[in-house]
Amino acid sequence: MVLHTSLFFALLSMLFAGINDLLFKKYGDDPNCSVGFFLIIIGIVWAAVFAVRAYYVHPAHISSTSIVIGIISGVCSITSNILLIESMKKTGASFGALVYRLNLVFVAVMAYVFLDESFTGFKIAGITSAAAAIIMYSLSGMKERTHDAAARIPFQCILLLLFASFLRACMGISYKIAGNAGVDNNVFLAVNGAVWIIGGFIYLMFNERNKTTGFRTIQLGAVSGVLVIGIVLCMKLAVDLGEASIAVTVTQLSFLVTAFLAALWCGEKLTPFKIAGILLALCGVLFFAAAG
Repeated sequence: MVLHTSLFFALLSMLFAGINDLLFKKYGDDPNCSVGFFLIIIGIVWAAVFAVRAYYVHPAHISSTSIVIGIISGVCSITSNILLIESMKKTGASFGALVYRLNLVFVAVMAYVFLDESFTGFKIAGITSAAAAIIMYSLSGMKERTHDAAARIPFQCILLLLFASFLRACMGISYKIAGNAGVDNNVFLAVNGAVWIIGGFIYLMFNERNKTTGFRTIQLGAVSGVLVIGIVLCMKLAVDLGEASIAVTVTQLSFLVTAFLAALWCGEKLTPFKIAGILLALCGVLFFAAAG
C-alpha cells in the first residue's frame, strides 16, 4: 500500500513535469528570451512558497543538516539543468533529452549501493521498460538526423550530458537521503529554490547579458515556478514513502504528458516511435505497481 501511495505521488510529479516541459519548450522557442532570468523567477517562487510553509504553516527547526543537504541537492539540480541547456545547443533537443533522462540508470545503481534498495523482477522490468521508452521516444526526434550529422556531435558535449545526467540522479538520491536524515521537507525545498536563484543569476551574468528579461519571462517563470513546486514536492513525498529507484524513474517519464499536450495544443504528430515509447512507459508504470 505504501508503494502504491509513493507511486501515486511520483505520477503526480510526472504530470507537473510534463506540463512544465511543454511550457519551457514554448518559452525556449524565442531565442532572445533569457533562460537565466527564467530560472531566477522559478527559484523565487519555489523558495518563497516553501519558506512561508516552513515559517508559518508548519513551523520547523532549521538544522545544519537541512541546509547542507538542501544546498547539495540544489547545486546538483540547477547545474544539471544548465549543462543540459548548454549541451542541447550543439547536440539537439532529442539527443540531449535522451542522455539526460537516462539518469534513471545512475539512480538505480546509486540506490542499490548507497540506499541498500533491492531489485525484484518487477522492478528490473519496470526500469528496463522505462529506459526503452525514453530511447524509443527520443528516436522520434532524432530520426531525421543522418549518421554523419550524429557523428559530428562534439565528444565534450556528450560528456557534459552524461555529467548532467549524473547530477540529476544525485539530486533524486539526495531527496531520499534527506528523508532518511529526518530533514524537514519545507526547509529542504526552500533551500533548493534559493540555490536556483543564485544559479540563474550566475548564468544570466556570465552568459546572457544581452538577452530579453521582460514581463513575459516573469509571467511564464511564475507559472513554471508553481509547476516546479508540484514537481519537487510530489517527488519528495514519493521518495519519502517508497524507493528512490522507482519514484525517480517514474518522474523521468514526463514525456507521456508532454506528448499528449503537444498533440492537442501544438498540433504535433504522435509518430510510431512516440506511441511505442508511450506504451513502453505505461508498461513500466504497471511493472512498478506490480512490484508492490
